[in-house]
Amino acid sequence: MYQLKTHASFDSAHFLAGYDGKCSNLHGHRWKIEVTLKSSQLVNEGQT
Repeated sequence: MYQLKTHASFDSAHFLAGYDGKCSNLHGHRWKIEVTLKSSQLVNEGQT
């Protein structure tokens, strides 16, 4: 079994128009993402 794992993080901002609360103001969040790909075999030549 072969496994490739990577991770990244990014910031994004938004507001909720018409919402009565603190989320109606522009604010941001920090997101983290992790991806793992698994395969039982590798391709030795060319692109797929």
